Amino acid sequence: MPKVPTTREKIGVTQQVFAEFLNISLSQLAMAETNKRNYPVQALHIVSQIDICLLEPSAEIDTDTKPIEKRYKTCLLQIETAQRKLEKLLHQYQQCCNAITVANNLHKSLPQATPAQLQWLKILATDAQQELNSCGKAQQQLLQVTITTLEAEAAALLSLLAPL
Repeated sequence: MPKVPTTREKIGVTQQVFAEFLNISLSQLAMAETNKRNYPVQALHIVSQIDICLLEPSAEIDTDTKPIEKRYKTCLLQIETAQRKLEKLLHQYQQCCNAITVANNLHKSLPQATPAQLQWLKILATDAQQELNSCGKAQQQLLQVTITTLEAEAAALLSLLAPL
């Protein structure tokens, strides 16, 4: 006569994992599975609930890939958006660097500059320096990390979709 699988075996977990889940010792589980002892009352309640779940008609395994496809498409859009933001930051960063360079060089090379021109150059350099804080290397790196993370997630999602 073939061996009747235990509840634990039907759900495919080890004795250690099942004992921890039931909050009983490994030896208590082993004795209960070999009918040498009964499960403690609380563990028996849980085991019986698992058995009831196993007896009910099983729900069909969800093979709907729409949520995965949706998240994959969302990742692609987020990557595209982040790449555009990064390009914009790089352009903005270059403009700020250019403005600072121009302001500093003109300040030195225009000995006859009027006070208004000198003030304008100072404002140009100050504004560009402040704007560097919003488009500088740290923000660029943060966007690059975001892009890399989204690309990894998209690749993982694609691998989930491939076998289906």
